[in-house]
Amino acid sequence: MAPRLDSRTLQAVRAHGTSDTPADAPATTPDSRDGQRDPFAGLPEGVRLFPLRRVTSDGECTCSRDHCASAGKHPTITGWEARATSEPAEVRRWLDRFGGNLGVACGPSGLVVLDADRKRELERLCKAYGHDVPSTFKVRTGKGFHYWFRVPDDVEVRNSDALRALGFEVDVRGAGGFVVAPGSTHVSGRRYEVADDTEPQSLPDWVLELLQATTPDPGDDGDAPVSEAQALAALDAACEDLADAVNGQRNGTLNAKAYYLGRMVGGGLLDRAEVEERLTEVALEAGLGKDETRATLRSGLRRGEARPRKVADDDSDAEPPSTLTALDWAEAWRQYREGGSSEDWIVYPLLPARRLVVLYSLPKVGKSLLMLEVAVGIACGTEVLGSTPPRPHRVLYLDYENDPMGDLLPRLESMGHDESLDLSNLHLLSFPVLGGLDTRLGAQRLLEYVDEHDVEVVVIDTVSRAVDGPENDNDTWLNMYRHLGLALKQRGVSLIRMDHAGKDETKGQRGGSAKSGDVDAVWRLTRQGDSQSRFVLACEAHRHQVPHTKLVLTRHADPLVHEAELVEHHHAEAEPDEFRPTHLMERISVWLETYGPATRSVVVKGKDENGQFNVPGKAQAKGRAFSLLVSEEYLRRKSGDEYEVVRGYREDTEEPGEPAGNRLSDEEVDETW
Repeated sequence: MAPRLDSRTLQAVRAHGTSDTPADAPATTPDSRDGQRDPFAGLPEGVRLFPLRRVTSDGECTCSRDHCASAGKHPTITGWEARATSEPAEVRRWLDRFGGNLGVACGPSGLVVLDADRKRELERLCKAYGHDVPSTFKVRTGKGFHYWFRVPDDVEVRNSDALRALGFEVDVRGAGGFVVAPGSTHVSGRRYEVADDTEPQSLPDWVLELLQATTPDPGDDGDAPVSEAQALAALDAACEDLADAVNGQRNGTLNAKAYYLGRMVGGGLLDRAEVEERLTEVALEAGLGKDETRATLRSGLRRGEARPRKVADDDSDAEPPSTLTALDWAEAWRQYREGGSSEDWIVYPLLPARRLVVLYSLPKVGKSLLMLEVAVGIACGTEVLGSTPPRPHRVLYLDYENDPMGDLLPRLESMGHDESLDLSNLHLLSFPVLGGLDTRLGAQRLLEYVDEHDVEVVVIDTVSRAVDGPENDNDTWLNMYRHLGLALKQRGVSLIRMDHAGKDETKGQRGGSAKSGDVDAVWRLTRQGDSQSRFVLACEAHRHQVPHTKLVLTRHADPLVHEAELVEHHHAEAEPDEFRPTHLMERISVWLETYGPATRSVVVKGKDENGQFNVPGKAQAKGRAFSLLVSEEYLRRKSGDEYEVVRGYREDTEEPGEPAGNRLSDEEVDETW
C-alpha cells in the first residue's frame, strides 16, 4: 500500500503554500529539510505529472481569461502529455517556476480515471448494472470523486462520455486526458485530497465493456418518419446485430438497439413488451447476465421513448421510391466534354474532390497538427500546403485524439488564429460517441449528420478509434467501406482517414491489409532524417493520377504553419506536351497577347467577351495542369472556372513573346502553339 500523501508534504515539497497561505500567493522554495522530499510520495507508482494553472484567492484562474470555465484545470505548458514526467526534480522546477496545481497525464501514467461529479454517482452506476463499487485509489474533488484504475498494456481507453450517454454523471479520463492531482486547489477553495490510498485496481470488465462499446449519443439520431413495416424490419435487424456482437461489445450494442427501438416504441410503431422480450432473449443467449440485461434494456428504452419517431403516412398502394439510379450517359458525356467536374482538387496534391484518402505516420510525428491546419484551410478557403482551395468547404472533423482546451485551441492560437477566425464551416465533434463506423448504426448516424449539414469533407482522427471490430481483421475495414466509404462516394464527399503506422513503418499502416484496398490514395508523413522541423509527405499508392507524389514540409514555429515544397514532377514526361505547365502557360500568354492588354483574366472552360480559350483533351489533365499553374503562382483562381494571370510564362524567358499591343492572327497563334 502506498504511503498516504500528508498535508505537510504537499505544503512544503509542492510549494502550494500552507493551509493559511492564500492560493494566489507566489510559490515558495522548500526548506532544506523538506526540499528533497519526493513530490510523488503518496501517489501510485508510475504516475506522470505536469503543471496546471493556479487558482487565485478570489477564485480566478491565472490564465487571465475573464471567468475562465476551467480555473486551475488547464495546462501551463504545451505538449503536456508528451512532457509529463515521473522525475521529482523536473516537477520541483515547474513548481518553482509556475506554482499552481499539478495534473496527472492518464495515458502515460497507465491510468483510467472515472470522474464522478456527485459523491454517490459511481455507486448509482454500479447498482444499475448489479455490481458493488470497487475499492481502488480515490481522490476527493471539489464536487465528487476521482476513481483511479489500471488497464492492461494492450488495451487503450480514451476520454469518453459513454457513461453520461447512459444517464450517469461520470466522465472517463484516459489516454489523451488528465485529472487534477491530489494537493491541488479547486476553484471552490477546497483541496483535492486522497480519500482512499488503496493501489489502483484493474478497471472492472463490465465497465471496460461499456466503454469499448461506444454507446451512441441520443442527440444525433435521425428524425425521418418511419413506417410500421420499417419498424418491424428494424426490430429483426437489431436482434441479428445483437446476436452477432462479439464479447466486449454486447452490452453497448444492447443499449444502442434499445434506444433505437425505444424511439419507435414511443412513436407507437412497436410494442414495448415485444421489444423487451425479443432483445432479452437474444442478450441472454449471447452471454449477458440477467440483471445487466434488464438494467441496460430499460435504460435504453426509456431514453428512446423520450424522443419518439414520427410515423410515416400510410400509403400501402404507392410504389416505394427506387434507390437505384442508372448513369445518364448523355449527360455524363456532356459534362465530360465541357470539362468534367468544376473542381478536381480541394488541396493539391493531397486531397482530390470526391475521393477517399489515408494519411498515416508513426506516433508523435505531428499528423494531427498538420491535419488541423489543413482542415482550417479547407473550411476557410485559405492557402494551405501551398495550395488554395477553390472555395470554402464544409468540413466534418471527427476527433478521437485531442482535447479541445488542452490541444486544439492552443494549436490554433499558435497558428496565429483567435476568436475572430470564422470556423462556421468546420464542424468538430470532439471524442464523438457515434457507434463503430464499421457498423450499420454508426455509419448511418454519421451519414445523417453529413446530410443534415451538407458536409463536403470528412476527417477521421484516428480511424482505429472509430471502429468496433478488431484492427487486424480485414472484415472491419471491408465493413467500414460497405457502410460508410461507399455512401460517401455516392454523395461526392471526400474523406481523409488518419491512421498509425505499424512497428515497421515501411510496411504501411497498422492492422489488416484491407485498410488500403478501399481508398484512392495513401500518404505517409515522416521526419526528414533527424530534423524536428522538416518532414516528407509521400504518396505511396494511388488509383487516380497524382502528378506530384512527394512534398517536403518545413514546420515553422511562429506562426505554427507548414510550408510545402513540391519535389517530384512525374507528370512532366508522362503527360502529352499540351498538358505540361510550361506549354500550357505559354499558350495562355499568347492568347492574352492576341486579345490585347484589356484583360488579365482567362475563362478556362467557357467564353468571355474577348473570345474562348480551350485546350483539347481530357478534363482531368487540364485540371491538373491549371492546379499546378496556380501552385506555381502563374495563375490565381478567381471563381468557378475563371483565373487571373499573375505573371506570364513568356515574361520569364530570355526572348519574350510579341508585345501585348501587337495582336497576332489566329494562324500565328496556332503556329506559335
